[in-house]
Amino acid sequence: MSPYDFEALIAEVATAVDGHREARLYGRPGRADDGRDVIATDDGMTYFAYQCKRVAQFDGAALRRAVTAFEVRQPFVVTSFIVVVACIVDAKDIETDLIDLRAVRPSLDIQVRDGRDLSRSLREFPSVVETAFGSAIRRDFCNEEASSTAPGIRPMTATVAEGGISIQAGRDINGAIHFGQSSGS
Repeated sequence: MSPYDFEALIAEVATAVDGHREARLYGRPGRADDGRDVIATDDGMTYFAYQCKRVAQFDGAALRRAVTAFEVRQPFVVTSFIVVVACIVDAKDIETDLIDLRAVRPSLDIQVRDGRDLSRSLREFPSVVETAFGSAIRRDFCNEEASSTAPGIRPMTATVAEGGISIQAGRDINGAIHFGQSSGS
């Protein structure tokens, strides 16, 4: 996923998953964004800033750098600073730094969401997954086979022929698995 696509996904997460009224990408790719990639709001006066990090590792030092970059310039007041990283974060490596950062900045809600958190929340929002990755990924990732809410998708059927007997297994439109057999001629 490109940096732009990851940021667009997080903008979708801000509205669909987090429930904000609106979310927009902040700034232009390749330019300084004041530690903000996505800005969301509920009422036009309370802002939530999302910093998107497509990194292989993220630890307490990286979190401190992200918060410092965010604080350099404050063009408007943000109440929550959410760092979203694509990798899995080991809570032990980051929790102490997160507690310290929150203690020094009591008026700023600082959060870290890692790839595990993102995956867990996206499973409940198949429409966001489909927008970002397509319908095939949505079905696999959200554990959907055939559903009545997805028009045009027919139940999957697999056939195994062994010794003249055909065994069929498939899911019906409600997702229930059915087995059947017929003798071959």
